[in-house]
Amino acid sequence: MLRVMPSGKKTFSFRYQIQGKKRRTKIGEFGDDAHQVLLRDARQKSTQILANVLDGEDPAPEAPENALDAPTAITVNDIIEQYQARLKRRGRRESYL
Repeated sequence: MLRVMPSGKKTFSFRYQIQGKKRRTKIGEFGDDAHQVLLRDARQKSTQILANVLDGEDPAPEAPENALDAPTAITVNDIIEQYQARLKRRGRRESYL
């Protein structure tokens, strides 16, 4: 498929289903520059991806294994502390804070 973004950027993608999950993998940006992909190249690449999917391989890049080790969400208190620290660096008095 060809996805057209509101900015006008066009990218080729391949949608497939593996183990009951619908997935999409990016083939490349449309165009004739060195880093871009033409329609014929996108068709060849999609044929290769389809062959891999039929063999049971998942062509999409895997999520990092340590995705659960990602930093925790920022709390409101964290934001307040960062804001107050920035105000202190700018020379604001304690009474202002």
